Amino acid sequence: MIAFSSDRDGNREIYVMNPDGTAQADVTNHPAHDNEPAWSPDSTGIAFESNRVARH
Repeated sequence: MIAFSSDRDGNREIYVMNPDGTAQADVTNHPAHDNEPAWSPDSTGIAFESNRVARH
């Protein structure tokens, strides 16, 4: 799987897809801007930069 960021829907999101470009899916779907995805060493998770604000 390949992880990438795109603003195709007007907001920067993290997507994954197969190496051949099929099965693209938005995995963040959040109003914040999400960028710079990186797979974890065991390929079970994706770390990414975001401008999300925590609320307590």
